[in-house]
Amino acid sequence: METFGSILIALAVSALVATAAYLLDRYRRRGRGAATRPEDLILEEALVTRPIPADGEGCVAARKRGPDAELPARAREAGRSFPVGAKVRIIDYRDGRYLVEAADEEHLVH
Repeated sequence: METFGSILIALAVSALVATAAYLLDRYRRRGRGAATRPEDLILEEALVTRPIPADGEGCVAARKRGPDAELPARAREAGRSFPVGAKVRIIDYRDGRYLVEAADEEHLVH
């Protein structure tokens, strides 16, 4: 009878360890490949990867998305442009594009 009880305890402990390992693995993988919502990037700094012409669209790369992910972007101010390599700050997301301003500009959150 003692052997049977030991086997049951061993099975229960094994099931708990397996479940804990599974949950830990899911928790660790949660951040990988997870879609970032547009609002998650507001006030993040980014690097211009394709020039943003005045009143036109270019691309930026934000750290949260990885260096290879290009995001469509426009300048917040009409007539403003940014060359490749410029550091910008993402301040809004509208109509499928991120609005950016120069990273050195002070941005006040209301």
